[in-house]
Amino acid sequence: MVEGAGKLNAKWSGNMGEEQTGKGHGARLDPVTPNPLMRFDGYYLLSDLLGLPNLQDRAFRFGRWHLRETLFGLGDPPPEGASPYRRRILLGYAYATWIYRALLFLGIALLVYHLFFKVLGIFLMAVEIIWFLALPIYREVGEWRRRGAEMAWNRSTRRSALVGGLLLLALILPWRGTLTLPAVHRASAFQAIFPPSPALLIESLVTAGKRVDQNEPLFRLIDPEIDRELERQRREARLAALELSRQAGDPERLEQRLVLEERLEKARCEIRRQQKRQEQLVIKAPFAGRIQTTAEGLTPGRWVGTREELAYLVAPGKSEVIAYLGEEDIETAKPGDRGRFYAVDPALGPVEVVLKEIDPAPVQQFGHNDLYVASTHGGEVAAKRSPEGQVVPEKAIYRLRLELKDTPLTIDQAVRGSLALNVSAGSGVLQRGLQRAWALLIRESGF
Repeated sequence: MVEGAGKLNAKWSGNMGEEQTGKGHGARLDPVTPNPLMRFDGYYLLSDLLGLPNLQDRAFRFGRWHLRETLFGLGDPPPEGASPYRRRILLGYAYATWIYRALLFLGIALLVYHLFFKVLGIFLMAVEIIWFLALPIYREVGEWRRRGAEMAWNRSTRRSALVGGLLLLALILPWRGTLTLPAVHRASAFQAIFPPSPALLIESLVTAGKRVDQNEPLFRLIDPEIDRELERQRREARLAALELSRQAGDPERLEQRLVLEERLEKARCEIRRQQKRQEQLVIKAPFAGRIQTTAEGLTPGRWVGTREELAYLVAPGKSEVIAYLGEEDIETAKPGDRGRFYAVDPALGPVEVVLKEIDPAPVQQFGHNDLYVASTHGGEVAAKRSPEGQVVPEKAIYRLRLELKDTPLTIDQAVRGSLALNVSAGSGVLQRGLQRAWALLIRESGF
């Protein structure tokens, strides 16, 4: 067998020499695959270098023997006689190959799932996992069951039972841990300022950083359509009033007077409605605070829409920390859990916080301060832009509201950072893993 392997490798080497020098009739340069963990060029090179023909089969037999002896102590002799050095080589190769192939086949399964349409992708991924990963494990476990009568309590089985029991407890029992979450330290009262309706900007009375009082005018807008409608209704009211004055003394036109009175009242109601809309175009501060930001290019004569943020107003006073928790960890955090907020700027120092509440529904879109944690703005939470231009999270996340443990700080701008939240897991690692797998299955099955 050794001689045959030597001839094979010599022939392979000779062909490589011809191909590299370009000599020989019909010479061809084939790519060399140096990976020794698969049956390619690197495997035969390693086999020849170690002087171990049929390396893979021999290593796998040693690996299965070593695994069974370690777990159950069956007392079987080694598959073949080998020195301690060669035995370590065979075992190392076997375990390295098994780990490599498990990762490789799992990667291929994920690849085929994403390359094909969902139904075919799920089928191909299932075939890949069952055939290349689950089936070899099933066969080995079947061999254990077949030899169950040979197993007895000994040092190996007691050790395996102890380790298995400790591992099972570690997976089932809840553990106290720390969640690291993206977070923002911001003022408790804030508001984005938007136009009440599409309108023409006449005057901007604020700039970024300016402090304003409650009900102080911020922007003056006009809507020509409101002015035209207001003038039309006033004209309608004057005509209806004039007609009523002419028929005041004619008792035979009572029915016509009722119609005119109704027209007059309708016009007056519409005038009041348009006047109220006109008053709303003078945008005032809803509370006293500081203008944190203003939109760019707010020059007189510019049209602004209802989705265009003109300014962002922040009230001085106590602040809060907002953190963002993934759906898979929603059961671990409870009101009352304590944590610490770390700002991006280390000069600000940590802030002790207490979890006050968790929003009952996931975040549908990011608001002004939420953008600090969105990936579209350099944050850690995966997000994308919707067709309407809104920034939305790519997966379900929940907003956590935390209050400062000590005296609240006065802050007039948002500070990005991270929250280290101490949580007492309500379920073990195994249960949470199964919950995540089930949630993933539900989400991916919606085709």
